[in-house]
Amino acid sequence: MQQNDDLDNSFERLLLISDSEDDGNGSGSDQSCSPLVEADTEDGGSDDSDSGDNDDPDDEWKEVRVGRGHFIFENDDAGPHEDVLTCKTPTDFYELFMKDIWELVVRETNRYGADKNSNWLDTDIPEMKRFIGLCLKMGQVRLPLLRDYWSTSRELTETAEAAPVMTRARFETLLRNLHLADNSNYDAQARLYKISPLLKLFNAASGSLFRPGRRVCIEESLVPFRGRLLFRQYIPSKRHRYGIKVFKLCSEGGYTCKIRVYAGKDCTRTGTVAETVVVGLMEEYLDQARDLFVDNWYTGISLAQMLIKRSTNLVGRKGLPLDVVQTKLKRGQRIARQNADGIVVMTWKDKRDIIMLSTIHDDGIGSSSKPHMVEDYNNAKLFVDTSDQMASYSPFVRKTSKWYIRLFFHIVTQTIMVNAWKLYQDNVGKMRFNDCKRKIFVSLLSQDNATGPCDRPAYEDPCHITWLTTLKKFRDSATASVRADAHSQSPASVESMRGSLMRGRHRGATELVRKSRNVSRTRVATLNVGTLTGRSCELVEALERRRVDFCAVQETRWSCCKSRDIGRGFMAVCAAVPGPPVVLI
Repeated sequence: MQQNDDLDNSFERLLLISDSEDDGNGSGSDQSCSPLVEADTEDGGSDDSDSGDNDDPDDEWKEVRVGRGHFIFENDDAGPHEDVLTCKTPTDFYELFMKDIWELVVRETNRYGADKNSNWLDTDIPEMKRFIGLCLKMGQVRLPLLRDYWSTSRELTETAEAAPVMTRARFETLLRNLHLADNSNYDAQARLYKISPLLKLFNAASGSLFRPGRRVCIEESLVPFRGRLLFRQYIPSKRHRYGIKVFKLCSEGGYTCKIRVYAGKDCTRTGTVAETVVVGLMEEYLDQARDLFVDNWYTGISLAQMLIKRSTNLVGRKGLPLDVVQTKLKRGQRIARQNADGIVVMTWKDKRDIIMLSTIHDDGIGSSSKPHMVEDYNNAKLFVDTSDQMASYSPFVRKTSKWYIRLFFHIVTQTIMVNAWKLYQDNVGKMRFNDCKRKIFVSLLSQDNATGPCDRPAYEDPCHITWLTTLKKFRDSATASVRADAHSQSPASVESMRGSLMRGRHRGATELVRKSRNVSRTRVATLNVGTLTGRSCELVEALERRRVDFCAVQETRWSCCKSRDIGRGFMAVCAAVPGPPVVLI
């Protein structure tokens, strides 16, 4: 993996450079494939679509008499789980979905980071919450470059947006090592291995926290992605034409009950693609008299007949038999046919031909001069439209060729956010979606911060003063310093350090110290440059975790250091917020 040498690159450049994996176990096999793209259309033109479902000769289609009607829905457990009823704030609802996901991300990120770097500093759940909180905030507070979130330039922002929460070096480290699965058990035949643990946790949480009512809807969403991936889809009619197709099962109001990622053709499947997708998403909700609304990609006579046997109604957009499909109509006209199973197929002419299939309706006209079948379908499609619309507000979209990281952010910062907002709306009160998201990321950012003001007060000008804030205290009382060796505690060492601070780039130190705040104590760490191997960002974070106020390095040893990466790391320490300054002794 090419190291990102320039810490001032944009977030987009950072991800593009650091997204390839070098763990040597084949974990990137999907990316190593030739850049195949499966073309798809809104009308289901995928290579993996079903065919030959037209005009079964065994079916006898007649004029529509009356619709089959609904199965009797008597599901008493529909609605929220009892745990949901105890939640009061948006964060409470969000944490219901994220409880197990936090543990998964922390465990696998630490495992992956330790495998790549022997000096890896473990993360924990509070830090991961702050990391996701920053990602959510970056989705709403837009700045041109990643480094701008740590800038104190008045031209960009009044305060450094991310600096009080986490250093940029640590943020980049977590982003580069974010992981969701154990590479030691990697299965090259499982295309979704990298994301499967997250999908299982999300589906389990969503299904248990809320049970949908009678009406549910299946639709696909396209997660934007332009990297190399075997099952990347191309849908010209979508806003983002290239991406990863995700099937969603949604209830009324936009709550996502279950998701399934389309991983391309599956040679081991039995039955049609539509049956595989529908049964996979509806497995827990069949035989319960629900009404399922689907797009044309899933609609077919064989699927409708199968669902009738499972006490589930189907309404969708696909035209059968051929005489219904091929009939020329004028605007407002319709033609419908019904078979012995009560399945109704109808073509209605609006601006274009609308072809519908239903196991519930007849061909009657509603109050809006549209067929009842069309009215109910349009209302049901709002389930997914609402979910997609809410998720599109302030998305955390960054360039990366790690497809599973893109899906991770889509689920954690968008889909779960919409679900939490939906539950809050139903059980607490009305709130704008962006307000709900803001309350959640503010709460996440307030998690216990190891580098925060618990031991050291906040600084007035973090980017320009923090590296000299404790100089006066250190000069006056070096013997009170913590974690200082005998050399750094000697008076000669104090004067040497003071003189070093006054040389070169540290001129004007007296004036800066006069403007800075006093602190109650000072901590000094002396470092041997010869032991400072590995990536500089881990070193920076290691120093901050120990709440070091000064990083003292012997000048003779520092001059022998040939590693430009380490050199950049020490220069970054001086600008880190908050971070220990590097001084020569």
